[in-house]
Amino acid sequence: MNTTHTEQGKLPWWKQNLSLLILTGLFAGMAMLVPMDIVERFQALFKVEHINTEAPFQDKTAELDRQLEQALPADQHELKERRADIMIRRLLRAGPLTGVEVKEIKKMLLEIDAQASKEHNEGAKNAWQNLRLKNLATYPRLDQSKVKTELQTFEIQYKKAMSR
Repeated sequence: MNTTHTEQGKLPWWKQNLSLLILTGLFAGMAMLVPMDIVERFQALFKVEHINTEAPFQDKTAELDRQLEQALPADQHELKERRADIMIRRLLRAGPLTGVEVKEIKKMLLEIDAQASKEHNEGAKNAWQNLRLKNLATYPRLDQSKVKTELQTFEIQYKKAMSR
C-alpha cells in the first residue's frame, strides 16, 4: 500500500503557515520599536491630526474655566489655546459625552472657530455659532437648552477676558 502525504492527513493550519506567522510576529515586534518622532513625521506627512481629548479634563483647563467664571485675570494666550477644551467642559454640564463624542466635538469646534475667526462681519460670526449649535443638536444626550445657555455664557466670559 502506497500512501502519499495528502492521504495521511493535512498538517495543522499553524504548521502550514509557520513562516508567515513568524514574519508577522517579527514585523509587529519591530513596529513597537519605532521611535515616536518617526511616527510623528509620518503623521505630518499624511496630515494626521492628533486631537487631545484629555485636555478638557486637565487641571490647567479647569483652572482657566474657573478663572473665566469668576472674572479673574487669565493668561490670554493659554485661554485662546484651550478655548475648545473649556467649551467641552461647559458642554459636559449639558449632558454626558463619550470619548469618541468628545473627539468629534473638539474637532468640529476647532474647525468652526477657525472659520469664524476669518470673518470680520458680526453676522457671519453669529452664523458660525448657529452652525455650531446645529451640529451639537445631533448629540441626543446633550440638553440643547443647556448647551445654548452654557455656550452663550462662555462666549460672554471669553470676550470679557480677551478684552482686558
